Amino acid sequence: YREQLARPYMVDGNLLDELVDEAYERSGQEVRASHILVSVAADASPKDTLLAWNRIQALRDRVVSGADFAQVARGKGGSEDPSVASNGGDLGWFTAFQMVYPFESAAFNTPEGEVSEVIRTRFGYHILKVTGKRKARGEVQVAHIMVRMPSDAPQDQVANAEGRIQEVLRLLRSGEDFDALALKYSEDPSTAAKGGLLPWFGTGKMVEPFEEAAFGLEEVGDLAGPVRTNYGFHIVKLIDKKELPSFE
Repeated sequence: YREQLARPYMVDGNLLDELVDEAYERSGQEVRASHILVSVAADASPKDTLLAWNRIQALRDRVVSGADFAQVARGKGGSEDPSVASNGGDLGWFTAFQMVYPFESAAFNTPEGEVSEVIRTRFGYHILKVTGKRKARGEVQVAHIMVRMPSDAPQDQVANAEGRIQEVLRLLRSGEDFDALALKYSEDPSTAAKGGLLPWFGTGKMVEPFEEAAFGLEEVGDLAGPVRTNYGFHIVKLIDKKELPSFE
Protein backbone atom coordinates (compact mmCIF):
# COMPACT_ATOMS: atom_id res chain seq x y z
CA TYR A 1 0.00 0.00 0.00
CA ARG A 2 2.83 2.38 0.87
CA GLU A 3 4.54 1.61 -2.46
CA GLN A 4 1.34 2.32 -4.38
CA LEU A 5 0.94 5.67 -2.63
CA ALA A 6 4.56 6.57 -3.26
CA ARG A 7 4.63 5.64 -6.94
CA PRO A 8 3.13 8.90 -8.36
CA TYR A 9 5.82 10.88 -6.50
CA MET A 10 8.64 8.70 -7.79
CA VAL A 11 8.15 8.99 -11.56
CA ASP A 12 11.39 10.12 -13.12
CA GLY A 13 10.32 12.75 -15.62
CA ASN A 14 13.62 12.71 -17.50
CA LEU A 15 13.57 8.94 -17.83
CA LEU A 16 9.98 9.04 -19.04
CA ASP A 17 10.88 11.61 -21.70
CA GLU A 18 13.81 9.47 -22.85
CA LEU A 19 11.58 6.40 -23.17
CA VAL A 20 8.99 8.33 -25.18
CA ASP A 21 11.72 9.61 -27.52
CA GLU A 22 13.11 6.10 -27.88
CA ALA A 23 9.68 4.57 -28.56
CA TYR A 24 8.91 7.14 -31.24
CA GLU A 25 12.29 6.69 -32.93
CA ARG A 26 11.86 2.91 -32.95
CA SER A 27 8.32 3.19 -34.29
CA GLY A 28 9.79 4.67 -37.46
CA GLN A 29 11.73 1.50 -38.15
CA GLU A 30 10.96 -2.20 -38.60
CA VAL A 31 13.27 -5.07 -37.77
CA ARG A 32 13.30 -8.68 -38.91
CA ALA A 33 14.93 -11.18 -36.58
CA SER A 34 15.22 -14.87 -35.79
CA HIS A 35 15.59 -16.08 -32.24
CA ILE A 36 16.48 -19.10 -30.13
CA LEU A 37 14.84 -19.51 -26.72
CA VAL A 38 15.96 -21.56 -23.73
CA SER A 39 13.08 -21.44 -21.28
CA VAL A 40 13.69 -20.65 -17.62
CA ALA A 41 11.21 -19.35 -15.08
CA ALA A 42 11.75 -15.95 -13.50
CA ASP A 43 11.89 -17.61 -10.07
CA ALA A 44 14.03 -20.58 -11.13
CA SER A 45 16.70 -21.83 -8.75
CA PRO A 46 20.30 -20.67 -9.28
CA LYS A 47 21.19 -24.20 -10.43
CA ASP A 48 18.45 -24.28 -13.11
CA THR A 49 19.26 -20.72 -14.17
CA LEU A 50 22.93 -21.63 -14.65
CA LEU A 51 22.03 -24.71 -16.71
CA ALA A 52 19.86 -22.58 -19.00
CA TRP A 53 22.57 -19.92 -19.27
CA ASN A 54 25.19 -22.48 -20.25
CA ARG A 55 22.85 -23.96 -22.89
CA ILE A 56 22.10 -20.63 -24.55
CA GLN A 57 25.78 -19.65 -24.50
CA ALA A 58 26.71 -22.93 -26.19
CA LEU A 59 24.05 -22.36 -28.86
CA ARG A 60 25.29 -18.81 -29.42
CA ASP A 61 28.87 -20.05 -29.78
CA ARG A 62 27.76 -22.46 -32.53
CA VAL A 63 25.95 -19.73 -34.45
CA VAL A 64 28.79 -17.21 -34.11
CA SER A 65 31.21 -19.91 -35.32
CA GLY A 66 29.26 -20.17 -38.56
CA ALA A 67 26.53 -22.77 -37.99
CA ASP A 68 23.23 -22.09 -39.76
CA PHE A 69 20.90 -20.26 -37.36
CA ALA A 70 17.72 -22.08 -38.43
CA GLN A 71 19.40 -25.49 -38.23
CA VAL A 72 20.69 -24.77 -34.73
CA ALA A 73 17.25 -23.48 -33.69
CA ARG A 74 15.48 -26.59 -35.01
CA GLY A 75 18.13 -29.10 -33.97
CA LYS A 76 18.41 -31.29 -30.90
CA GLY A 77 18.76 -29.15 -27.79
CA GLY A 78 17.88 -26.04 -29.82
CA SER A 79 15.11 -23.49 -29.41
CA GLU A 80 12.22 -24.18 -27.05
CA ASP A 81 9.88 -21.80 -28.87
CA PRO A 82 7.13 -24.14 -30.18
CA SER A 83 6.92 -22.26 -33.49
CA VAL A 84 10.52 -23.14 -34.39
CA ALA A 85 9.47 -26.32 -36.18
CA SER A 86 7.68 -24.28 -38.85
CA ASN A 87 9.72 -21.06 -38.94
CA GLY A 88 13.27 -21.95 -37.90
CA GLY A 89 13.12 -19.16 -35.34
CA ASP A 90 12.17 -16.44 -37.86
CA LEU A 91 9.81 -13.93 -36.21
CA GLY A 92 9.14 -11.87 -39.33
CA TRP A 93 9.05 -8.06 -39.29
CA PHE A 94 8.11 -6.11 -36.17
CA THR A 95 8.39 -2.64 -34.69
CA ALA A 96 8.14 -0.98 -31.28
CA PHE A 97 5.64 -2.34 -28.72
CA GLN A 98 5.31 -5.72 -30.44
CA MET A 99 7.88 -7.60 -28.34
CA VAL A 100 8.74 -7.57 -24.65
CA TYR A 101 11.03 -4.60 -23.96
CA PRO A 102 14.40 -6.38 -23.41
CA PHE A 103 13.89 -8.33 -26.63
CA GLU A 104 12.85 -5.20 -28.53
CA SER A 105 15.93 -3.35 -27.31
CA ALA A 106 18.26 -6.15 -28.38
CA ALA A 107 16.63 -6.26 -31.82
CA PHE A 108 16.95 -2.53 -32.43
CA ASN A 109 20.46 -2.29 -30.98
CA THR A 110 21.97 -5.28 -32.83
CA PRO A 111 23.38 -4.42 -36.28
CA GLU A 112 21.84 -6.13 -39.29
CA GLY A 113 23.43 -9.51 -39.98
CA GLU A 114 24.82 -9.93 -36.45
CA VAL A 115 23.89 -12.07 -33.45
CA SER A 116 22.94 -10.41 -30.16
CA GLU A 117 24.39 -11.11 -26.77
CA VAL A 118 22.24 -13.31 -24.51
CA ILE A 119 19.00 -11.59 -23.40
CA ARG A 120 16.88 -12.44 -20.37
CA THR A 121 13.11 -11.96 -20.52
CA ARG A 122 10.26 -13.41 -18.50
CA PHE A 123 10.25 -16.34 -20.92
CA GLY A 124 13.89 -17.29 -20.41
CA TYR A 125 17.17 -16.68 -22.26
CA HIS A 126 17.27 -15.67 -25.92
CA ILE A 127 19.73 -14.96 -28.64
CA LEU A 128 18.59 -13.27 -31.82
CA LYS A 129 19.99 -12.66 -35.26
CA VAL A 130 18.87 -9.48 -37.02
CA THR A 131 18.20 -10.31 -40.67
CA GLY A 132 16.75 -7.01 -41.88
CA LYS A 133 15.96 -3.39 -41.04
CA ARG A 134 13.76 -0.96 -42.98
CA LYS A 135 11.70 2.20 -42.63
CA ALA A 136 8.30 1.62 -41.00
CA ARG A 137 5.40 1.39 -43.45
CA GLY A 138 2.69 2.82 -41.20
CA GLU A 139 -0.76 1.24 -41.30
CA VAL A 140 -3.10 0.15 -44.05
CA GLN A 141 -6.77 -0.73 -44.34
CA VAL A 142 -7.94 -3.14 -47.02
CA ALA A 143 -10.92 -5.23 -48.00
CA HIS A 144 -10.56 -8.77 -49.29
CA ILE A 145 -12.43 -11.55 -51.00
CA MET A 146 -11.23 -15.00 -50.02
CA VAL A 147 -11.73 -18.45 -51.51
CA ARG A 148 -10.85 -20.81 -48.70
CA MET A 149 -8.34 -23.60 -49.31
CA PRO A 150 -6.23 -25.58 -46.80
CA SER A 151 -2.48 -25.24 -47.23
CA ASP A 152 -2.18 -29.01 -47.70
CA ALA A 153 -5.02 -29.32 -50.23
CA PRO A 154 -4.50 -31.70 -53.19
CA GLN A 155 -3.71 -30.16 -56.55
CA ASP A 156 -7.21 -30.55 -57.99
CA GLN A 157 -8.67 -28.53 -55.08
CA VAL A 158 -5.98 -25.89 -55.52
CA ALA A 159 -6.82 -25.58 -59.22
CA ASN A 160 -10.54 -25.33 -58.44
CA ALA A 161 -10.02 -22.61 -55.83
CA GLU A 162 -7.68 -20.67 -58.10
CA GLY A 163 -10.20 -20.87 -60.94
CA ARG A 164 -12.94 -19.47 -58.70
CA ILE A 165 -10.85 -16.56 -57.46
CA GLN A 166 -9.73 -15.76 -61.03
CA GLU A 167 -13.39 -15.59 -62.06
CA VAL A 168 -14.12 -13.12 -59.23
CA LEU A 169 -11.13 -11.04 -60.34
CA ARG A 170 -12.47 -11.04 -63.91
CA LEU A 171 -15.85 -9.78 -62.65
CA LEU A 172 -14.15 -6.99 -60.69
CA ARG A 173 -12.14 -5.88 -63.69
CA SER A 174 -15.29 -5.81 -65.77
CA GLY A 175 -16.71 -3.22 -63.38
CA GLU A 176 -18.79 -5.21 -60.88
CA ASP A 177 -19.08 -3.93 -57.31
CA PHE A 178 -16.49 -5.22 -54.82
CA ASP A 179 -18.87 -5.19 -51.84
CA ALA A 180 -21.51 -7.18 -53.70
CA LEU A 181 -18.97 -9.75 -54.89
CA ALA A 182 -17.53 -10.07 -51.38
CA LEU A 183 -21.00 -10.79 -50.02
CA LYS A 184 -21.66 -13.36 -52.74
CA TYR A 185 -18.32 -15.13 -53.09
CA SER A 186 -16.04 -14.47 -50.09
CA GLU A 187 -15.56 -17.42 -47.75
CA ASP A 188 -14.40 -15.27 -44.85
CA PRO A 189 -17.63 -15.17 -42.80
CA SER A 190 -16.37 -12.42 -40.48
CA THR A 191 -15.97 -9.86 -43.30
CA ALA A 192 -18.14 -10.96 -46.26
CA ALA A 193 -21.20 -9.01 -45.09
CA LYS A 194 -19.05 -5.88 -44.61
CA GLY A 195 -17.74 -5.82 -48.16
CA GLY A 196 -14.64 -7.73 -47.06
CA LEU A 197 -13.46 -4.82 -44.89
CA LEU A 198 -10.64 -5.61 -42.43
CA PRO A 199 -9.49 -3.46 -39.48
CA TRP A 200 -6.45 -1.21 -39.84
CA PHE A 201 -3.18 -3.11 -39.42
CA GLY A 202 0.55 -2.57 -39.45
CA THR A 203 3.58 -4.79 -39.85
CA GLY A 204 3.45 -8.18 -38.17
CA LYS A 205 -0.33 -8.36 -37.84
CA MET A 206 -1.18 -10.45 -40.92
CA VAL A 207 0.43 -13.43 -42.65
CA GLU A 208 3.35 -12.19 -44.72
CA PRO A 209 2.07 -12.73 -48.31
CA PHE A 210 -1.17 -10.90 -47.49
CA GLU A 211 0.68 -8.09 -45.72
CA GLU A 212 3.13 -7.60 -48.60
CA ALA A 213 0.29 -7.43 -51.12
CA ALA A 214 -1.62 -4.91 -48.99
CA PHE A 215 1.34 -2.57 -48.47
CA GLY A 216 2.30 -2.89 -52.13
CA LEU A 217 -0.91 -1.16 -53.23
CA GLU A 218 -0.45 2.52 -54.05
CA GLU A 219 -3.79 4.14 -54.85
CA VAL A 220 -7.13 3.81 -53.03
CA GLY A 221 -9.23 1.29 -54.94
CA ASP A 222 -6.24 -0.59 -56.41
CA LEU A 223 -6.50 -4.39 -56.45
CA ALA A 224 -3.92 -7.12 -55.79
CA GLY A 225 -4.28 -10.81 -56.33
CA PRO A 226 -4.83 -13.57 -56.40
CA VAL A 227 -2.67 -13.74 -53.26
CA ARG A 228 -2.10 -17.21 -51.85
CA THR A 229 -1.79 -17.71 -48.08
CA ASN A 230 -2.24 -20.66 -45.72
CA TYR A 231 -5.94 -19.79 -45.65
CA GLY A 232 -6.61 -19.79 -49.38
CA PHE A 233 -6.65 -17.29 -52.27
CA HIS A 234 -7.41 -13.60 -51.74
CA ILE A 235 -8.16 -10.52 -53.79
CA VAL A 236 -7.09 -7.42 -51.84
CA LYS A 237 -8.46 -3.89 -52.34
CA LEU A 238 -6.81 -0.81 -50.85
CA ILE A 239 -9.19 1.30 -48.75
CA ASP A 240 -6.73 3.73 -47.10
CA LYS A 241 -3.17 4.21 -45.84
CA LYS A 242 -1.65 6.31 -43.09
CA GLU A 243 1.93 7.12 -42.16
CA LEU A 244 3.43 7.17 -38.69
CA PRO A 245 1.81 10.09 -36.83
CA SER A 246 3.85 13.05 -35.62
CA PHE A 247 5.77 12.89 -32.35
CA GLU A 248 3.24 15.23 -30.76
